Amino acid sequence: MYGASVSFNKTIIIYNADDEIVFQRTLEFNKASDMTINELEPSTDTRIVIDIHKELYMKK
Repeated sequence: MYGASVSFNKTIIIYNADDEIVFQRTLEFNKASDMTINELEPSTDTRIVIDIHKELYMKK
């Protein structure tokens, strides 16, 4: 286990069949604590999936 300070952005873009953007979001991620890199991903990826689901569902 190492002390880490991590900061990065993830941009998620989803297109429909007509190449129109139906979802675009840039997430900023900042965390400083004792952790491993493997501990970073699950919470970030889960949040992305939830955001995409909410935004696409609300458009219907």
